[in-house]
Amino acid sequence: MQAIICLIIAATAPYVRTAEKISPPVINSQSVWVFFTDKGVYNDVEYQAALGAVSKSPTQSPARSISIKPDFNDIPVRESYIREIEAMGGRLRTVSKWLNAASFDFPDGMAGQVYALPFVYDLKPVISRTVKESDFMPLEKTSVGKTLRSTDT
Repeated sequence: MQAIICLIIAATAPYVRTAEKISPPVINSQSVWVFFTDKGVYNDVEYQAALGAVSKSPTQSPARSISIKPDFNDIPVRESYIREIEAMGGRLRTVSKWLNAASFDFPDGMAGQVYALPFVYDLKPVISRTVKESDFMPLEKTSVGKTLRSTDT
């Protein structure tokens, strides 16, 4: 009963987003972005404490004199969410606190199980592309008989 009340309170907090989960998305990739519903911050007190912890971290260069105030995007992704997905068999690739997401490599059939977790907002495939350098910067062909000269003078 307490868990249900906590979920209801958490769902009404402005620091939590809720997804209408109808059916798991079709993902034809083993590399998947997992977007989370929250960062483990459910009220203003926890939010201020999380901001205080972020502002005390040594991310600012001592050479800089500009002070930047942290915001919600600077709060790290909740570690327990990542560990739970890893325990299910996902291999962590990277974490983005600004997206409130982490990318994983999943074994076949795991995406539906992860999507069913209460703290998962959405799943998206990791998109990648391969570009050869010659596709956007064609090289000139030279014949052996031409005289070549350096252009780095």
